[in-house]
Amino acid sequence: MNERGDINIVVLILALLLPITFLYSVDMTAYVSKTNMLKSAINRGIEAATMQVDPDSLATGNPLDYKIDPVLARQAFDKLFQLNAFLNNDFTPQSSSFLKTKPEILSFYVYDGGYGYPYTYYDSVTKNTVTFRYPSVYVAVKADIQGLFSTRTVIINRVSSAELLSKY
Repeated sequence: MNERGDINIVVLILALLLPITFLYSVDMTAYVSKTNMLKSAINRGIEAATMQVDPDSLATGNPLDYKIDPVLARQAFDKLFQLNAFLNNDFTPQSSSFLKTKPEILSFYVYDGGYGYPYTYYDSVTKNTVTFRYPSVYVAVKADIQGLFSTRTVIINRVSSAELLSKY
C-alpha cells in the first residue's frame, strides 16, 4: 500500500472510534450523575433515621448511651429517601425521578449498643462488614441506574452514627 492509503485507513478507524468513545463518555456521565443523586437521597434518609433518638437517652450527654428507635428510624428513612429520590409511597418512581425502576432496600439495621462498642456487623445479604463505634443505622439499597444507552445495577451501603448528634 502507499502512504495515502495508510492515512485513509487511519482516518477511517478514527472516524469510527471517536463517536463510539464520545457516546460511551456521555453514557458514563449520565450513569455517574444519577448514581450520585441516589447516594445523596440515601444519605439524607439515613441521616434522618439516625436523628430518631429516644429523648430520655440524651440525658447523660454521652453518645454511647443514645438509643435510636428502630421503627421511627425506618419511617424517617423511607420518607426522606422517597422525597429525595422522587419515589411514591410504594417506592415506585414518579415521572420526575432519575430512577426508572423501583429500588430495593436490601438491609436496614439499627444498632443501639446492645453488644458494646466497637461492634462489627456482617450484612449477609450484601456480604458487607461494618464496624459501629456509636449507635448507628446501616442501610443497603439496590437500584438500576440507567445511562443514555445502558442500565447498570448498583448496591450502595451507608452508615450514619448518632455520634453526629453530640457535636457542638
